[in-house]
Amino acid sequence: MRIDPSRIMLLVTLSATIFATSPAPAGDAQHTSRGSYLIIHAAHLEKAAAAWADYRTQDGWSVVRHPVEPADDAAVQCRALRGTIRQFAADHQEDATLPVAVLLLGDADPRGVPTWTFPQPDPALRDIDDDNYATDHPYQLIDDTDDLPDIALGRIPARTNDEAIGVLEKIKRYEHDAPFGVWRRRIAYAAGEGRFGLADTLLEMLFKQMATRLVPDEFDISMTYAKASSIYCPAPSKLTDTVLGQLGDGALLFNYIGHGSAERFDYLNFNGQRFDILNVDDLARLTGNHARFPIALLTCCSAGWYDLPDDRLSLAETMLLHPAGPVAVIAGSRITHPYANLILQKDITQLLFGQRIETVGELDLLATRSMIEIDAVDRSLDALVLPIAIAQGWKSTLSQLRHMHAHLYNLLGDPALRIALPVGRVEELTLHSERITGRVPNMQTGRVVITIETARTKPARADQLMSVQGMNDPELETKAAHNYPLANERVLVQLEGEVKDGRFEIALDQALPNSAALIKAYVVGEDDTGRTFDAIGATRVRLPLIP
Repeated sequence: MRIDPSRIMLLVTLSATIFATSPAPAGDAQHTSRGSYLIIHAAHLEKAAAAWADYRTQDGWSVVRHPVEPADDAAVQCRALRGTIRQFAADHQEDATLPVAVLLLGDADPRGVPTWTFPQPDPALRDIDDDNYATDHPYQLIDDTDDLPDIALGRIPARTNDEAIGVLEKIKRYEHDAPFGVWRRRIAYAAGEGRFGLADTLLEMLFKQMATRLVPDEFDISMTYAKASSIYCPAPSKLTDTVLGQLGDGALLFNYIGHGSAERFDYLNFNGQRFDILNVDDLARLTGNHARFPIALLTCCSAGWYDLPDDRLSLAETMLLHPAGPVAVIAGSRITHPYANLILQKDITQLLFGQRIETVGELDLLATRSMIEIDAVDRSLDALVLPIAIAQGWKSTLSQLRHMHAHLYNLLGDPALRIALPVGRVEELTLHSERITGRVPNMQTGRVVITIETARTKPARADQLMSVQGMNDPELETKAAHNYPLANERVLVQLEGEVKDGRFEIALDQALPNSAALIKAYVVGEDDTGRTFDAIGATRVRLPLIP
């Protein structure tokens, strides 16, 4: 992403405005009914399409398959396929409460499922190799009255039946075999530095504001920041391995923030060497994670360039096709803009963690709509950004940037994929002077894990952190290796207990540490029918304690 240093002021404004808003109250998980599901697939992927149709039919969807033969004119074929989708939506939306989802099964090459391309009107966002950008957004429009997407849609950019079936098998493992555990409430952030001086400090501030304002307390976060002076920076020689660990250890969401290109994230310069955060070749070292696959949000330039020439795969495609990679990826197909990237990040964070969206297709759909539909918060934010845009001579208006990025960001994945969010909620979580109590509606028996933690931006053992002078510190490798695990350590006390008749009471066996700020609960148990489910909850420590 090519960013002029003068855009630093934009980021300052956004950080002060976006994160001043409290997160939306978390509602009950939405149990969306199965609906109508259209598979548009490359003709040579017939075997994979049939397997996909069988799986989603068993899952309760009404499935229709539509094969696509290679065509000489991709633009004509795109319009024809959009007509097919619109007719399908019209035929299957008799009940407005049932969703319509479309899966594009095939790469965007001449033998696959074609994608739309449009000229990039903003010269600051044109890639030096291509004046156009690719998008599947027009397939989501069931009429031409506006640019708001109407149906959930995702693409599996597979070139062979084996690749497609490999992704399907990963989805099956995620939806049926993924174990219960605290990974379901974990968000793994990774970021690259701006290398603009003040902007580097700002990126860390943005992360802290995101962590404290938009992500509800019951979720866990970890951070990897490729900036030498940050406590979140791992040893440079272990940077890539650390990010691979974030992907492989299990998380609900993996979110990269920073510079990017079609085949790599940014890098860290140290001691005359360049250490990549992650590139397509690095993913060969990614190992299995027992179906704890994250959903990946890549808010950077071009990582989702799914129409690369010469049979090359973008970073997002490589992630999705890897057996141990993310189970779905949302990424930009060309150069993106920091203003719109932050808007998308805000919207996806609020929807996923505040509203507990059930499927990745619905998450992508609602986030895209939210980018275009301006609410009161957006209007306040844009009022602050507009003078900056005018002063810097932006070639696109704020509205144009929002619409453009609604096109630039695409879902690579199955729109029907159920997100592995904990479905239950711990209520009445209360810290007493000598015990912790809580209630889990509908759970008869189970086991609860309680953690007493510091505030998200305050490590549990901050006094043990070593000072780093930056990339010129000769001891950076040693100091960063020491600091990084401490920076993400927030648990002060961990307790376990039983849930009986939907309630638990756990004795505090030690004095509450002075740095205690949060009480979190993660519960796994059964309802009266024997169904197993998990639940999460959190409360902030307040003094004096309830007797």
